[in-house]
Amino acid sequence: MNNNIIGGKFFYDKNFSKRKNKIKGSFFFNGRSAFYDLLKKKTKENNIRSILLPAFTCKSLIEVTKKLKLKTSFYSINKSFEPNFSIKKNDLIVLIDYFGINCSKNNDIANYYNNRVIIDKSHTFLNNFKHQYNQSIFFSLRKLSFLCGGFHNEFSKSEEKKSVERFFNQIVELQKEKARYIKKIIKSRNISYELSLIERFEKLEKKLLSNSYNIKGSKTLVNLYKKYNWNSIIKKRKNNFKFLAGELKDRFKIINYNNLKEDKTPIFLVIKLSSSKKRDDIRNKLIKNSIFSPVLWPKIKKFNYQKFKYEEELCSRTICLPIDQRYDIKNMNYIKEIIKNII
Repeated sequence: MNNNIIGGKFFYDKNFSKRKNKIKGSFFFNGRSAFYDLLKKKTKENNIRSILLPAFTCKSLIEVTKKLKLKTSFYSINKSFEPNFSIKKNDLIVLIDYFGINCSKNNDIANYYNNRVIIDKSHTFLNNFKHQYNQSIFFSLRKLSFLCGGFHNEFSKSEEKKSVERFFNQIVELQKEKARYIKKIIKSRNISYELSLIERFEKLEKKLLSNSYNIKGSKTLVNLYKKYNWNSIIKKRKNNFKFLAGELKDRFKIINYNNLKEDKTPIFLVIKLSSSKKRDDIRNKLIKNSIFSPVLWPKIKKFNYQKFKYEEELCSRTICLPIDQRYDIKNMNYIKEIIKNII
């Protein structure tokens, strides 16, 4: 077993810069709350009665439309990840910038329909780091750093709340605890301690989530974002992706290989396998070697995939390999060797 852990929940790091990041908009304690606040605002201002969501989506977006009691229907995407939809007068469509693949098409749609579009840029916000958007956008930081925050680029009337900030601060302290543990791993891992960390994370995240609707992010969250050295993160992600994609491109279908060609900042290296069984086998073997590869996104329970076969295929057969700023080329080489041994 590898004593180094690759993937999994982020831990606290001190990758800060003297130069502050500028951003205009509103911060929240998670992406779900940011989407909730923006969607509530847009539906009220534009007399929206129905929401169009992609069938290939995170379940949290569906939970938000349910919480707002909005009629929700789903549209399909093609193999270029471009949306197939029919929009009516009082509809609002939510687009997702999937892995940096379909951004230009989404921008064209948003520019055409204007106030009836929201773009989820959680996978791609580092590609437009000046945040000069003409469209309504939101993103989550959860897959990009230890900051469990969310953002949308419009003014919010929501207020801060100290009791909710307490949960955020406790999560940051837990991330610092994990960072100290990771740093001390030399000969062996304490699996029971790692599991207790995960359990504590999940409890705190659940408390934060259930209490953070209609609550803006704290000044602590905003200041951490502004001080974070995103430029170094962009550089490291690109370098890791370039190495690993170069090593695996002849063996696997890399869905977001265009990130390399178009000089985009990747969120993961996304591989599509020939079957769900093969995907699950590879993922389980990676876990045994301390490589934790998430699935974006798992199949949603009770969702009717009859009309969405390609979306079901993506949920069942893709795996996301970590290439983020916590790791270097040595770690990428380890992932490569393990995968090649598995295959």
